[in-house]
Amino acid sequence: MKSRFSVVLVALAALISLPALAAEEEKGEVSGTAQVDILHGPGYYVTGAGGWSWLSFDSSKHYDDINLDSRDVGVYDFNFDNSWIISGAIGTRLFHDILEDRDDLRGEIELAYAKYDLSSITATGSEGPIGGFPVGSSPYVDHYVGVSGDVSVVTLLANFWYDPAIEGPVVPYAGGGLGVAWVDYSVAGTSGNTGLTSIDGSKNETDFAYQLGLGVRAPLGDSVSVDVGYRWRSILMSGNANLNSNNLLIGLSLHF
Repeated sequence: MKSRFSVVLVALAALISLPALAAEEEKGEVSGTAQVDILHGPGYYVTGAGGWSWLSFDSSKHYDDINLDSRDVGVYDFNFDNSWIISGAIGTRLFHDILEDRDDLRGEIELAYAKYDLSSITATGSEGPIGGFPVGSSPYVDHYVGVSGDVSVVTLLANFWYDPAIEGPVVPYAGGGLGVAWVDYSVAGTSGNTGLTSIDGSKNETDFAYQLGLGVRAPLGDSVSVDVGYRWRSILMSGNANLNSNNLLIGLSLHF
């Protein structure tokens, strides 16, 4: 994971340090001014991107769709491995005839997919005698064994990005998006303390999703640009839980 993260950082540093390309237009070469035009000018673009995703699964309350063991009063933490993420988007500049000084507001529709493997389940809480709970209860921490499962996420978001009027080969942007997520998850494991209790369950659900992000874009020619960006994405799941992720993405855009 560290090696992939290092590659992303090196790529971002290389983009920021790109020198401005100066050439004569009559020779068919793209000048620095023309390069920025493909990022700020009117028209559509399509983007394909891939990267690495760090998942944070906030499961501080119970799930009705997961069969907990007899100690069903407490907190069950489901930890998932980090994984790759892929996405595709189509977008265009908005209010091209209204915004001045090369300011740019873009709108796009983005479809993304990621899948994370379950790595561990930890239960913390209290238990007590039957009929006497919570009187006489005692705290426990239980690390489950024989863990299996995963969560796959498909998001469809309407994004809005703002590109400030900055001259040069690299243009920053920031913004966010709203939309919907389709989540398919399954978890299973056996109590490490007794070996007699277990937890299991699975479900498909549709949830509200949103994201915030920033990044930089740089032209690679008269119709192609590269995009390096960060996205913080949150999915509001049922059962009072949030599926949050930090995502680093590198993409290529075709402008037309």
